[in-house]
This record gives sequence, C-alpha cells and structure tokens, in this order.
Amino acid sequence: MPIQIHAVYENGVLKPFGKVNIPEHKELDLIIITEEDTSKKLAESQSKAMQELIGIGNSGLTDVARTHDKYIYSKG
Repeated sequence: MPIQIHAVYENGVLKPFGKVNIPEHKELDLIIITEEDTSKKLAESQSKAMQELIGIGNSGLTDVARTHDKYIYSKG
C-alpha cells in the first residue's frame, strides 16, 4: 500500500519529519517529488493517468451532465 512521507535530504540521508510505520531494514522503492515540481504538474500527470484509466475526455461527448441518465442507465 502506498504511503506518503514528507522528508528532508541531509548528508546523504533522507530524514522523515514524522514517525514512519515501516519495519527496520525494509527495502523500499521511492519516488522523489521535489518542491520544484509544481502541484500543477502533478495534478496534470494524475489527471492524464485517470483519463487513460477511465476514458474521461476521450468520448467526444459534451453534454454528459445534462443527459446523465441516458449515458449511465441507457434512458432518455
């Protein structure tokens, strides 16, 4: 299960700001997002991933809110 840990890098060591509930000597794969990486870039990346996953924005439909029942329940 992914967890997010806020940390600082000092003298070659990542130091978390709070307690981390991970067993000692547990090997981890890390993704480092620096403060220079803007939240806009992260939001765009997450949005793109979600669109690919569920197909939002690729259907060409522009009235899905108005005709919700038609698309969800095939009514209308």
